[in-house]
Amino acid sequence: MKKLLAMAITILLVLSLTHRAHAKGWEYQKSGTNANLNDVFFINQEVGWAVGDNGTILFTKDGGEKWVDLSASAEMYLPQLVPYRPFCSFKAVQFVSLREGWVAGKVELPVMEPETTSPFPMEFGIILHTEDGGGSWKIQYPWDKSLEQDIFPAPALTGINDIFFLTQTTGWAVGDGFAVLETNNGGKTWKELPIEFSVIPEAKLSLMSTKWISPLVGWVVGYEYDMNAQKERIGFIARTRDGGVSWDKDVYPNNLPQLNDIEIKVPWHSITDCVNCFRLSAWSVGYNGTILHLTEYGWKYQHFPWPLCMPIPNFYATSFVDDKHGWIVGFREKYLNPTEEPNPLMMTIFHTSDGGERWQVSPFGDKGKLNDIALAGATDAWAVGDKGVIIHYQNSPPEICRAWAEPQLVEAGQKVEFFVSVKDFDGPDDIEKVTVDMKLIGGDVVELEREFEDIGDRRCVLYKATAEIPALSPYGLHLLPVEVVDKDGAKAKGEIEVFVVTCSVKIEDTWAKPNPVRQGSRVLLAAKVRLLCPKGAVGEDSLPEGKEIEIDKVRVDITELLGVDCGPDMDCRIIADMEDPDGDGVYTYLVKEVTGSPGTYELPVWATDTLGHIDKSVIKVGIIPAGCLFDSEPDGDVDGVDLAVFAERYQSMINPLALIEFAAEYGHDDCFER
Repeated sequence: MKKLLAMAITILLVLSLTHRAHAKGWEYQKSGTNANLNDVFFINQEVGWAVGDNGTILFTKDGGEKWVDLSASAEMYLPQLVPYRPFCSFKAVQFVSLREGWVAGKVELPVMEPETTSPFPMEFGIILHTEDGGGSWKIQYPWDKSLEQDIFPAPALTGINDIFFLTQTTGWAVGDGFAVLETNNGGKTWKELPIEFSVIPEAKLSLMSTKWISPLVGWVVGYEYDMNAQKERIGFIARTRDGGVSWDKDVYPNNLPQLNDIEIKVPWHSITDCVNCFRLSAWSVGYNGTILHLTEYGWKYQHFPWPLCMPIPNFYATSFVDDKHGWIVGFREKYLNPTEEPNPLMMTIFHTSDGGERWQVSPFGDKGKLNDIALAGATDAWAVGDKGVIIHYQNSPPEICRAWAEPQLVEAGQKVEFFVSVKDFDGPDDIEKVTVDMKLIGGDVVELEREFEDIGDRRCVLYKATAEIPALSPYGLHLLPVEVVDKDGAKAKGEIEVFVVTCSVKIEDTWAKPNPVRQGSRVLLAAKVRLLCPKGAVGEDSLPEGKEIEIDKVRVDITELLGVDCGPDMDCRIIADMEDPDGDGVYTYLVKEVTGSPGTYELPVWATDTLGHIDKSVIKVGIIPAGCLFDSEPDGDVDGVDLAVFAERYQSMINPLALIEFAAEYGHDDCFER
């Protein structure tokens, strides 16, 4: 009886763990094929494609709930290429929109006498292109049989293993052979770029994967081997900085096994020359449990816990959501010392949430072999493998129930408590990090700690942290960004309102007199500056208790007024201290002689207080040529306004007739030289 009870408890425990694993785990999707699937690509959470052996092309528009076989749409175009029924295996797929994409792979002709297949090679790489989502395809590489030619040049690649498009027009393809294919027109033409760096006599080269971060900078990974010892494969990573004209091997550990995939996470538009490539987030995976990560000192191994009694896994593909959250898929043999032949293969999935510092093995481990993985954000992932296997992983993103600060009205330099209430349908343990960003008020990013169930909403879990409002925080209402990240990289964003009470310096107004000013004349620069403080009980400004604050300095950059040729960050800038002689908050500085060139300038002015706050503004000043006589209202010409000013100032010295004669003689001139 005890044995039966123990067995029942064990079964219930296993079922419980299985249910919990599948609540947020991998589930099978019906592919409708038994062909080996080699690659998968999703352009969003709903629309994706998978390709494989026997010319297989699958399509879904509902996240994989239903997969449609588009193989026939590609097969009807293959006879255009050769006059025989070929064997086609697709290894790669990528789309740049819902309608436009490419598949690539290998074509093998039936075994027959060489003269019957001439002028066609027995095997060659192939690239197909679609502009209707896969409904129809056109051959782009190696050649189109519809072209009227008698001799077809042998393609450089006997098979294509990967294809990568940086933009809708710029892409590359790699495979078996000493070349990288490049296109700059969406695949209408492909240029074969030689790649040679092998030191092995009679070497063969297989490029398994390629990634690019700009039209100039890209990587390839794969393996090379001697034709006389094909099982001894030596892995490599090579990089180009000139668009594939030349290639150099990266720095990596010796005696690497075959490498199958490379992943790079970087905003590619910010990288041009890759001077600091080690700052990229990059990984490469391959056989014998190889995981490599790019560091300042080259590629280094990343390790993972693994039982000694279990065969080491072989990794086929990796994909990352960001620089922290990523996946690896592949397979392992079931037994270390097999008693049955062949040794069964088991699917293997690894996951990390810290950039690979720690890798965790997924509990999913059914029989089979996984060949590729595709992500759609941080909520969905698909992996494909042999015998038509497609599995789907779905993650529920976190939600922010509410977020607030106590107190909401707080003085600079005082402490505040942040509260963020979070909901995650995958359970509270799925939350990786909750943060409040205080950089807007001069602080740091604060990480909150899990407290307890939110009493206000029992579906949510409360996170809390205590932080100090920086002493130099500006006065007023601030919206501090809140971010919640789960262990798969899915994020929720919000804001916390904080009103900071503090005194700080404020430049309210600036001006110059006269403005514009003539070359060789003097000009008075002025700025109205005050201390901005919270309102007191009677509506007047008041200082926070225990704080002493004064206006420290008000300074202006007069470099351009003096015509000094000096860049904005150079030490030759001429900075003047402004003064408030009357104590009315108007700070002034007199430039005795303006020597700058004619034009309009914005002179930087800034004020600081004794607590360290700073406020910035500009004084706009115009400079006009020095030779304008009778320009009473200085604007660089003489017009009716100037005559009116002249008459008002000197009416006791001239009669109206003299003014009329003056206007007739000089009123039409733009400027009079002194």
